Amino acid sequence: MKDWHPISKLMVLGGVLAIGYVLVTDGDEKPPVAVAASAEPDLPEAPRRLADIPDLPTVPPAIFALRPIGEFTAMVDRPLFSPRRRPSEPVLVALEPEVRDEVAPQAGPVGPLDPSIAFVGSIRRGGESMALITRDGGLVIEAIHAGDDIDGWTVMTIDDRALELGYEDQRYKLEIFK
Repeated sequence: MKDWHPISKLMVLGGVLAIGYVLVTDGDEKPPVAVAASAEPDLPEAPRRLADIPDLPTVPPAIFALRPIGEFTAMVDRPLFSPRRRPSEPVLVALEPEVRDEVAPQAGPVGPLDPSIAFVGSIRRGGESMALITRDGGLVIEAIHAGDDIDGWTVMTIDDRALELGYEDQRYKLEIFK
């Protein structure tokens, strides 16, 4: 212990005294500070039924109301992700007038109209490919197989990112992620 620092010697002495004190004193006694601070709180009795729970105070809806839209003009006047923090100048584009050739009207449609479907994705299960489609912009997704009929069109091929429909010699290809 000759080479020990004086503070280290005090720490060892304090530890030995603390261990001796813990061994000598009775562990069942509560310190007076803990007894004084442990007063039992006066809690209300819990309700026995849900109907006995009092209603919460109502909050006026004006607290949660949004501000008028006119107060948010700074977001439009100073765009957050623009380097100059100013709105970009509008770009004027001149459009050329479309020239249509006069075509003699036909008696009626020769084949079915283009199918009104959207190609959502494809699935491969057990070596078989299925295409996932929605009809007329709906939210219901259908799974179709090669050879199925959709509004008069036949499903020709289903690839990972493409769906090809055919009607006689016409082809209609839908692609995703392109």
